[in-house]
Amino acid sequence: MHDYGLLALANTALLFLYAIGKSGIPNSLITQLSEKAHTTTNNIYFNALLTVSGTTLLTCCTYLLFLFIIKHFFSVPVFFYFLPILVIFRNFFAVSLSRLQAREKITQYNILSASLETGSTITVLFFLFLSVPTVDEIFKAKIVFESIFIILALYFPLRLLDKLDRIISKELIKKLLSFGIPLVWLEISMIIMTFGDRYQIGYLNDAKSVGLYTAGYNLAQYMQQIITQPLSLAIYPIYNKLFTEKGETETGLFLDTVLRYYFAVTIPLLIFLTVHAKILLSFLASEKYQAAATVVPIVFLGNLINGAVPIISAGLYLSRNTKILGKITVYAAISNIILNWYFISVFGYVGAAFTTLLSFMFLFLLVKHNADRLLKIKFPVTSCFLYLSFAICAVLPSFLFTETKLLPLILSSIIFILIYSSLTIATDRKLSGYLKNYFFRDKL
Repeated sequence: MHDYGLLALANTALLFLYAIGKSGIPNSLITQLSEKAHTTTNNIYFNALLTVSGTTLLTCCTYLLFLFIIKHFFSVPVFFYFLPILVIFRNFFAVSLSRLQAREKITQYNILSASLETGSTITVLFFLFLSVPTVDEIFKAKIVFESIFIILALYFPLRLLDKLDRIISKELIKKLLSFGIPLVWLEISMIIMTFGDRYQIGYLNDAKSVGLYTAGYNLAQYMQQIITQPLSLAIYPIYNKLFTEKGETETGLFLDTVLRYYFAVTIPLLIFLTVHAKILLSFLASEKYQAAATVVPIVFLGNLINGAVPIISAGLYLSRNTKILGKITVYAAISNIILNWYFISVFGYVGAAFTTLLSFMFLFLLVKHNADRLLKIKFPVTSCFLYLSFAICAVLPSFLFTETKLLPLILSSIIFILIYSSLTIATDRKLSGYLKNYFFRDKL
């Protein structure tokens, strides 16, 4: 149990170090590459690498100084001193990946990201299979694998350094930092809102409640990330480019459409999870986690609302007004912490799910209020009610399958998808027209 506590603490420390070390430079790089008015692409990339090197080294040095101070009062495991190695490699990797993102090479981005995460996990599992390693050994294996992988992945991009326009631009570095640093507060606030409730549940309740809540939260979050992660990677460089080339009106219409279809995909998933959460938890975790089914739809709805923030916040990003975005997320994180003390005390771990929903709703409303002043995006109220009614109709046949087994779940999933997609396509002329053109273009 002590080792698991150290593992959780180390992973949390890494999240904070990544966020502070990156200083929002990957997002800044995408923004500058969309403009590139006064300099070349290679020069922007060079200055971004230079800037993230400085911010990451400063962050790591500050962290090591902190460790040297606290070791006089607490016992600090040796592997904590090696975490900066992961941070340095990961942040270089993040800048290089953002270059792919800016060029809309999302497939390559996803392959490299997934390979790093999967390989790191397999390495840890391999060591677990061979023996029962300590947390220290697990992190050493993780550091070795990720360092080698990132060096190999960055071999070709870093070969370009000789060809880069290596002119240090103070003006460009200032732009990168002024846009990126407020995003540090955004990332830190999101870490608090995503992981902080576990610590409050552990303090106010017990370890069993933490386990149940984590199982339910993870299921909801994984299902949501299937949709939001590809969207969040693709949407930012696309609307940046569109705004630069075609202006505010075209960008607004594009984002209106994206937001509507985002809800067209996520609302049915919410209804499906509400009905089948207990069965999914039985298969993915075990039957002892079925009690966590209560939190799944609540957390998913919160994450659904939060997943729309990258779309509705376009006005703040396009106007380079990331300071407001940073402040808003800090307010939402503070509200999350305060509400958790009350809701967890009264409702237990289910109260943390309600807090997640309320704090993400608060974040959504604040972002929309501020971003709409710069670029108004319509909220598709009528479409949302329509998608909700379609999803409810599509899920009704699921109640005919009373057995909690895998085959009935698969069959009800297929029926759900067929009914919902048929109703949606039949009532959406634009979507049906697009699908006809896509599938029958060779015959026309």
